[in-house]
Amino acid sequence: MIPVEKEVQEVWHSQAIKKEVIEINSTPANATVTFDGVDHACQTPCKLEVLHGSHAIALWKQDYSRVSGTISVDSSHDKFSFELRENISRVSFANCPAGTEFRVDGNRFAVSSSDELKLSPGHYVLELDHPEYYKEIQKISVNLGDRLKITCGFKPKIGAVDISARNSLDEPVKAQVEVDGVSLGKTPSTFEVRAGLRRIRVSTQDEAWEDTITVIKSATLPVMARLKPIESEQEKALRRAYQSFALMLEIGSMNEVKANDRATGTNYNFADCTGSADPDKGDTLRLILSKNLTNKFGVNVGYLSGKFEACHMQFIANQFEPEIKRFSIVFSGPSIGLNYALVNQWQGEQNPGSVSYTRWFDLRFSYIPSLALDIENKQTQSKSSSQLSGITLAECSLVAMTFKSLKFSLINLSYVKGIEKAYDSALKLGDFSTLSIFGFGLAY
Repeated sequence: MIPVEKEVQEVWHSQAIKKEVIEINSTPANATVTFDGVDHACQTPCKLEVLHGSHAIALWKQDYSRVSGTISVDSSHDKFSFELRENISRVSFANCPAGTEFRVDGNRFAVSSSDELKLSPGHYVLELDHPEYYKEIQKISVNLGDRLKITCGFKPKIGAVDISARNSLDEPVKAQVEVDGVSLGKTPSTFEVRAGLRRIRVSTQDEAWEDTITVIKSATLPVMARLKPIESEQEKALRRAYQSFALMLEIGSMNEVKANDRATGTNYNFADCTGSADPDKGDTLRLILSKNLTNKFGVNVGYLSGKFEACHMQFIANQFEPEIKRFSIVFSGPSIGLNYALVNQWQGEQNPGSVSYTRWFDLRFSYIPSLALDIENKQTQSKSSSQLSGITLAECSLVAMTFKSLKFSLINLSYVKGIEKAYDSALKLGDFSTLSIFGFGLAY
């Protein structure tokens, strides 16, 4: 018999590797964990996947002592907590005014009176310094884990103010004096106050004066308080409203238009071609959105447009009827500029809701980047268009009033310069002015 070979069967078993997810916590939290020599393995609270068995672990955190040791991990031991102890001392402060400087052994610490100083155990010289007080020096000793509280006992540097008051009629008056919100007495008198920047308010029932002054140590500063009428809350609200936005529409007429016929070089002397018309005047429209930043100064954007009919009547020899040339001239363009009030008058009436604020003389300077100019010859029906740049516009309002949210401009004069730059038009136009006897809009 021939023997039959048999396959050898082997039984293989894997070597089981046991792992566990562990949780690591610390008090306080956010401690850095070193695990089996691996720095910054995680930051508490955190989780790690590790093998069963023993592992080296260490935790550390700034201002705390390092904790290290060995942990044994298995299925029943997967949560580990550690407590870190401070290796510093803490120094806090009470009753220290804002602006106090803290120095330890001559080194300045950038902390405020509400912060804490962190110091290693030892002996220190603590300096507390403030420009309005005499310096305070203390010797302190701190041990590990101490929480020391220091109370500031500054002695103030003293100066004086000699205060007198005059009302809006320039008459001497008795008035109440407050320094930094604390009532001290009535004028005229001399008051001892802490040196440094002091907020002083001097007031009567109807008038007040307020300012910040610098009081010098061991010196008396004379102060003359010139009182002004106190604004009511309603008056303040109306004044603030006037300093907001204003939208104005002004309609007027043109004056002193100068022109030259480019074809013949004839200087036009405008005449009444119909016997009743006024050919050298036209209509203008000015739309303005302005923002008053202060009672004096503001900015504006706007749009200027106008139209007028011009005619020239010329008598020719041996011709019975005069020769009449008629032109229709239209212009329009946006503008940007500045406002400035030369004269302001506040209406301090008992009922300020009637007229809140009046500007008796107001200036406006504007720049027109691009002005469209169209000129049509009525006889020949020929048209010429130009795009003019760099036009300047100066305006002044003689009276501008705000009635709550409604604003009026009674007289507005404008002067336009630069139209003569229309080199390709049928007429060369010189400077001209406009007059608006009434304008209206909203202030909001």
